[in-house]
Amino acid sequence: MLILGIILLGMIAATAFPQIATVSPLYLLLRALGLRDTWLALVLADASFTLPLVIWLLAGFIREIPRALEEAGAVDGAGRLGVLRWVVLPLVAPGMASAGLLAFLFSWNEFLFAYSFTASEASRTVPVALALFPIAQISRFTRASMLEVTRKDYIRTAQSKGLKERTIVVIHMIRNALIPVVTILGPLLAFLITGSFIIETIFSVPGIGRYYVISIGQRDYGVIMAMTMLYAGAIAVLNLVVDVLYAYIDPRIRYS
Repeated sequence: MLILGIILLGMIAATAFPQIATVSPLYLLLRALGLRDTWLALVLADASFTLPLVIWLLAGFIREIPRALEEAGAVDGAGRLGVLRWVVLPLVAPGMASAGLLAFLFSWNEFLFAYSFTASEASRTVPVALALFPIAQISRFTRASMLEVTRKDYIRTAQSKGLKERTIVVIHMIRNALIPVVTILGPLLAFLITGSFIIETIFSVPGIGRYYVISIGQRDYGVIMAMTMLYAGAIAVLNLVVDVLYAYIDPRIRYS
């Protein structure tokens, strides 16, 4: 029993280990095995984190089964397989369903491994696709803003003073180039929030977006009004955050 407890404790410790610390070793291992940019790589990476949690949950369910039930099954003439099939499995079924659901949700929403171990669109997962969609637009705006700021007089003055290129970019260029970028971040974040119901509906992902679409089909006006207010409030908060960031990035902007 002590050895089993130590093994379970080690599994939980492995699950609690931060993912960012294991990305590099797993990446090198999968690349050496020729599994990079494949779904099998994601299966192995997610299993390395979800399997210990699943085993720990199932062990807790099995531990709560009274020993007397197994002994009663043996007295009735059932063998080990019969006891497992007719006594243990029905009692463990809720635990197996719960552990499977947790493992599925963890793997479905996982982003770090899905982004690091895939390179082609064919192997991308839904969270990665949602996250990468606005990157091209943000990159284009950032590049255009940086090029515009480069031609400003204060940048030439900083260069003439002999400041390091890194200091000029970090202190003088990036902050002034962020204003157009922050401008589009508000609509982009609003798109991610309001566009989630499309992804959830297409891929049958359980979430408030899909629940919103179902309530529209069922004419559940209470839910429709609540979800509309929720989305409207989220968009208003995002726009407010963008306005606050304006004043933080550019001290010349003041709200009266």
